[in-house]
Parts: sequence; C-alpha cells; structure tokens
Amino acid sequence: MKVLLVNDTRIETNPGCHATVSELINFVEKSITITNIDLLNLGSEYDIFPNQVYIKNHKIFRIRLLKKLWSKIKVLNSFFCINIRIWKQAANYSISDSTKNKILNSDLVIVNMEGTIHDNSISGLALLAITYFAKRQGRYVAMVNGTYQNMDKRLSRKVLNSIDFLSVREPVSYDYLKKMKIRVNLIPDFAFLANINSTLNFTLTPDKKCLYTVGVLGVYPNKKNGIKFKTIETHIEDIKRSGFKPYYLQIEEKEDKIVEKLKVQGINVISLEAGVNYKNIGSLLSDFNLLITGRYHVGIFGLMVNTPTLFLNSNTYKIEGLLKLLNLDTGLVYRNNLMSMLPVKYKTTLPDNKMFDVFRDFLIKVSTKD
Repeated sequence: MKVLLVNDTRIETNPGCHATVSELINFVEKSITITNIDLLNLGSEYDIFPNQVYIKNHKIFRIRLLKKLWSKIKVLNSFFCINIRIWKQAANYSISDSTKNKILNSDLVIVNMEGTIHDNSISGLALLAITYFAKRQGRYVAMVNGTYQNMDKRLSRKVLNSIDFLSVREPVSYDYLKKMKIRVNLIPDFAFLANINSTLNFTLTPDKKCLYTVGVLGVYPNKKNGIKFKTIETHIEDIKRSGFKPYYLQIEEKEDKIVEKLKVQGINVISLEAGVNYKNIGSLLSDFNLLITGRYHVGIFGLMVNTPTLFLNSNTYKIEGLLKLLNLDTGLVYRNNLMSMLPVKYKTTLPDNKMFDVFRDFLIKVSTKD
C-alpha cells in the first residue's frame, strides 16, 4: 500500500513535532505492509485561498436577523466564517500539481492534524482542502492527532463526515465534534508512544531547579492571549521566590529575543543546540524538580517521566483537553502564584495503548481491500 502523510511538521525544530510524526509513521509501518510512504510538509497549500474565503460575522448576523427572532440567533465562535463556494473552488482547482500528484500516487492519505485546525486559520483550511481533494479522487483518507476548535461548522461537517477515519487527541475536541454529529474517535497523541529517555550528553548542577518554556503565546506576544516579556519576567521572579533555580528551555529560533533578555538577567538557557531532541528530552526533564510549560508536547513529556508539571495557557483548549484525557485537575494550569500551588502533587495514569487499536484496525481493513 502506498501512503501519503500530510503535514510533516518535522521541518520545525520542536521535539514534540518530531516525536508525533515519527511515532505516527512507526505505528503505520508496524500495522500494515507499505510499499512506499511519501510526505507532504507543513505549510503546503497555505497560499491557495483568496481573502474572499472569509465572511465577517456581522454580515451573517444581518442575514440571520431577517430570518429568525432575536432570541434564536446563535453567536458564532470566530469573528469570521467561511465562504464555502470560494473554499471549494480553491480546493478543487488551486491545489498545486505537485500535491495533486502525491495524492494521486497514493492509496491512503493520512493527515496529521497536529496543532493546526482551529479558529478558521489558513493552515486549518488548507489541511481540510487537501483532505477534501483526496477524498474526491477516491483515496482512503484518515485524519488523526489533532485538536479541533472553532472551525466553520458547515465546512467541518462537509469534509469530516466524508472521510474514512477521524480521530482527535483529547476529549474537548471529541465532544465538540460529537455535538456536530461528526463521526470521530478519541486516540491520544502519538507522542505518547515515543521512547524519550536516551542519555543526554551533558549534566546539570544538582540545585532545586524549575524548567520554564513559554510556548507559542510567548513567541507571538501580539496575538490574542499573547504572553508579553513582562509576564515572562513575572513568572521567572515567581519561580525564584518559590525556591527554585529557573532554567529556560528554548525550542525555536523565534525565541531568540526572549533568550537575549533572559541571559542579560543571568537566567540559564538550554537550547536544542545542546543536543536535546525527542529521544532524550525525558532524561532532561527528569533532572528538574518542576516544569512550567506553554508547550503541549513538552508537558506530555514531563508527565511521562513524572516530573511535577504545570501548564501555561495555550492558544487552543489542547491543554485543558490533555488534562481531561489524563483525569488531571485543571488547577495544574499556572496562575502566576506558584507558592499557592506547591507542592505540585497528582497521580498521572498515562493513556492505555489499546486506545490506538481502533486506528490499527482501520489500517488493516483498508490495506486488505481490493
């Protein structure tokens, strides 16, 4: 069977991306016989949509006001919703020839939804367009490993109910899709399958340490709910007051400005250039007494090695969903007063690997057809 994996996020340095995609590929290769696996990188087809694909909600509001009583008008989650006609036109006719050829040369298209399908973003619309096109070409299509939030409901139903397999990685997204009458499975993030405890090539001092990493909202502080550097400073001071030596974990180059300012203040910084990757990040996290993270996957890794872990707010409800999946208290979301949260105590029960069986069964089923 020839497989195309869409949205290979390993072009990013983030160890979470590498763990997720690598383990997804490993899972597929162990489940069925593959003659070829092709890859479509993160960012593919982000440029195919004209601005007219978005409709401002106030226009829809006026239309609905003519049709319904005030009490029955539903408030939409996003400021924009989608012009389905223009979206379909782009999905049918604007996808690049190289992407089309990859789809046409495959039997099964697997879309890695990791971190992209929320708030009617261009990245989410692009993945749905690739999915829609692949299904129209008669390919088996599966979408896995995502958080799904605040997407146009008409578009969601149109695409997601047409494909052969759909799973999300946390129960908040699962409930969201179920309410839309969309067929969906709940499967944990494939990063949970990773072996993350290889040996590091460096050691740290045996202080009482807290590892802090700010995540997407710190990298893009001007976005909604963005974390300004002043807030990062407040967090660092809170960590110090609570008796921990703070370390900052840099995941990507876009954090350089944050790192420069922290180094001036004498804060220790660990970057991936030191040899940290998804295969040994568990060994790094095990060396800390506390982890505070805005990075979803770094949080998963911390929980996997039983390092006391607190989460920063995220740009989606993936953190709340992860905590719900693991039956953990949402009180593990850091609220700027660390002393009141200490000691961080909870019992983590990691997901049962049997939860992945439904996807394996699907893979075996489609590989034995025809």
